[in-house]
Amino acid sequence: MNKVIDRRRSLDAQPDARRTTLFDYVTDLAGKTPTPGGGGAAAIAAGLGCAAGAMACAYSQRKKDQASGAAVVAAQTGATLSNAAARELDAADADAKAYLALQATWKKDFHGNKSEAQAKALAVPQSLVERCARHVAALDVFYPKCNPNILSDAKVGIHLLAGAARAAFATVLVNDPPANVRRDLETKLRAIAAVEARIWGERNSGASAGAPARGFEIILDAR
Repeated sequence: MNKVIDRRRSLDAQPDARRTTLFDYVTDLAGKTPTPGGGGAAAIAAGLGCAAGAMACAYSQRKKDQASGAAVVAAQTGATLSNAAARELDAADADAKAYLALQATWKKDFHGNKSEAQAKALAVPQSLVERCARHVAALDVFYPKCNPNILSDAKVGIHLLAGAARAAFATVLVNDPPANVRRDLETKLRAIAAVEARIWGERNSGASAGAPARGFEIILDAR
């Protein structure tokens, strides 16, 4: 076991996904350790989705794209997603810190602010769902202007962000969100699912482009 993994397994360690290799991160995720956990995995997935979307934008700034004006949208969307990709690594760390803080409240000798720890544990995945919804919406606007030779990568970005949002929502549910928060996030997830269904329906004539993805309905129906 290398030193990076040993540090991340310490309850006193400061998570640092930016400096941890992907191999070390997934190895640690697979282990029986408090962190990283599902919330961190969701954030990493969101970062990968943003990066894939940014790549599609980078390849959609050809001369013909500049002439049509599509390059402007691609450049703006790409810059936003590129910056967001790095920030989601920080979100993975924030999730680990929030969970460790929550875990500390379960100890008999805990004398800190339990309500604050619980609120943070909810806020981290909640904000991830909200960010994923914004990023998917941005890619949805960009999608019609995307270089057709790289549309599959734009789809990868959307699907990864969609999966990250649903994964983060699963973490939200564990933290007993208020009814209004849950309803708001469910609305955002439905909007994400509609984008997924539309791009899926392009190449699958048997699917309804306006219908929400079945997997999405399953997670919302879970109680």
